[in-house]
Amino acid sequence: MAGGAGWFIAALLGTIMMFTSGCSSFGSSKIVPDRSEYSEAIRTSSSQQLLMNIVRLRLGGTPELLDLTQIVSQYQIRTTGEAGGSITSGPNTYPFSIGAYIQETPTVTYSPVTGTEFATRMLAPIDDYQIFLLSRSGWDLQRLMSAVVQNINGLENLPTSVGLSAKSVPSTLEKFAEATWLMEMLETEGALEIYLQQAPPPPTPAAGGSKPSGPAANQKLHYVLAFTTQENNEELTGKISSLKTLLGLDPDVDVFPILMHPAKGLAGREIVIEMRSMLSIMLYLTGGIVLTEDLAEYYPEVFKQLKDRKEDGSWLHPVNFFRIHCSKTKPDSAYVKCRIEGSWYWIEKHDRTTKTTFTLIQYLSRLQEARTNSDNEGILLTIPTG
Repeated sequence: MAGGAGWFIAALLGTIMMFTSGCSSFGSSKIVPDRSEYSEAIRTSSSQQLLMNIVRLRLGGTPELLDLTQIVSQYQIRTTGEAGGSITSGPNTYPFSIGAYIQETPTVTYSPVTGTEFATRMLAPIDDYQIFLLSRSGWDLQRLMSAVVQNINGLENLPTSVGLSAKSVPSTLEKFAEATWLMEMLETEGALEIYLQQAPPPPTPAAGGSKPSGPAANQKLHYVLAFTTQENNEELTGKISSLKTLLGLDPDVDVFPILMHPAKGLAGREIVIEMRSMLSIMLYLTGGIVLTEDLAEYYPEVFKQLKDRKEDGSWLHPVNFFRIHCSKTKPDSAYVKCRIEGSWYWIEKHDRTTKTTFTLIQYLSRLQEARTNSDNEGILLTIPTG
């Protein structure tokens, strides 16, 4: 009896050791699936929040920002024991059963964006370095300029008002569209470049005057737009000349400092750009929501504005490079979707143009977020597995 019991205990301990020995690699085995699954969940949630805020603005609501700041996911191995098997030793039978399961208990922390942080992220104009960095990263200038720039050297883009009707189209819109197209074409051909350059030192003070101090005394970096001379290419030379004429630039100068509104540039020698804020960009993109006839009774004011607006115009009309579809039925092929007031809004997963613009806005949103969270470490994901 004692020998049989001893053999049973040894077998039971061996089985337990088999379970526990597998736990040593449990933590590392969860890294790959956890990271990919949480990453995809965060991406989907962020995309839905941006889409919902654009739709809310279209319907006369206000955007809401809720940051995901921390994820703590804890795993525990639970063991159970009950009769279910047996070990026979001589005349004695020892029934036993051992089972184990993994229990996950995730904790997600959200932080609403309000006050000064909300104002900075949503109402402050986009910094010039943001769009020029994105441009040098491969984003086309025309898409960037169309979405982010409100005015360049007096050429006005479409207003960011929710009601984009024919009456609101500025007289310089066609010139703005042509200028942004020429900038993209010339950049693609290597005839135009935007880069950082050191600003000239401040002027020497007159006799008896005080020298500049503080930031004004230091040379700063600023962006310039530079044309590359095309001696043997009449087509590119013609495009450069056309762009200089549209922007009112000196035809004999090839390098122009870029200033941010409300700075006053030297006539013909500098380029002044007025940037939009994230809120203005989102308001502008609301023009890309395509409402269907079955929703006209719910949103007659909005629907009439969209029907009155000519959608076959220049690239500058949002609907030409950003479309959000709407229906009472749930979409089958959505890249991102949301449901508001009983209706579904979505971006088609095969609409590459809209997806590219949407991704661009997400990048800009994150860059704006970085302005207010420079000391923040970002989302913290903790997974205890012991």
